[in-house]
Amino acid sequence: MSQTFKALVVRQDGTNFTRSIEQRNISELPKGEVLIRVHFSSLNYKDGLSCSGVRTVTRHYPHTPGVDAAGVIESTSVDRFKVGDHVVGQCILSCNKCDMCLTGRETACSERKEVGVLNYNGAYSEYVILASRFVHKIPKDLELITAASIEPLAVVLKGFSRIGLDDQTLSDKESVLVIGAGPIGHLSARVTHHWGHDVTVLDSNEKRLTYLNDLSINQKPKISDYLKYSFIIECTGNAESAKIMLNNSATASTMLMLGFPYDKQIIDLEDIVSSDKRIVGAVGSNGKNFTDAIKLAPKLNLGNFDLCLFDFDQWESAWEEHKLKKQLKVKLKIGS
Repeated sequence: MSQTFKALVVRQDGTNFTRSIEQRNISELPKGEVLIRVHFSSLNYKDGLSCSGVRTVTRHYPHTPGVDAAGVIESTSVDRFKVGDHVVGQCILSCNKCDMCLTGRETACSERKEVGVLNYNGAYSEYVILASRFVHKIPKDLELITAASIEPLAVVLKGFSRIGLDDQTLSDKESVLVIGAGPIGHLSARVTHHWGHDVTVLDSNEKRLTYLNDLSINQKPKISDYLKYSFIIECTGNAESAKIMLNNSATASTMLMLGFPYDKQIIDLEDIVSSDKRIVGAVGSNGKNFTDAIKLAPKLNLGNFDLCLFDFDQWESAWEEHKLKKQLKVKLKIGS
């Protein structure tokens, strides 16, 4: 098989970084892997690090960014997929052999690669190749543009599983505060509302709050009382926001930190212990989280994630729009 395709390539020359769409070739599909024609790719924070040449992890250059994507199987070397299947792929590619992987902690795999982030080319590209175990079929009634938001939904579900926050039919009804109405906060609010919990979303960006207007939840630009919330989901990655949450949260409350990067902070460990508080960090997702996200996505209204779309060759304009934070999500139309 010989295939030529376009990909956005970030190159490094000393401290300088260049970005341009280049032609690449696929010569042979490795055994056990599938070739995916990317239809849509979503912009996220980690893509921006690559496009801007900001290196927060070890990364080999040249490098193609792009974490969140959906596409169609173009070629396969495994029986469980066929050409034309609609699919999404996981971001974290773990080794499946180390102690971390074998105990369900794939995100801690020392050999892991991350699509579009860590030593693996991503989905700002017409094609990607993935090992079949990291690829998931999606139902044909789930639009591909919407499926490009499965990865952040899987991240949210992974975080919720870590703190035991579940469907209200399986657990008590909780009072949940979501801090930040960006993509992760938005999904956190939709999931907890769908599960039947009492949800409040906090964000000073009123535009982002309006994307949740179809839900019967509380929307606030600021709050002074954190004590009524049994669960707090911090999604901004803002260190000052996290500090206020820690200092003002209720006794026996649970706090989930889904934002990034937070920076370094000195915290009162004695208060955490004496107040019986629980603080959990979560990053990434695994295969089960993807399976659960694919099942849940059609039950949520994710249309607001699909409102801002750019063609592939407009990627620079797309990234400028993303940085303005006026849109809930910016997506690239890669192929069709």
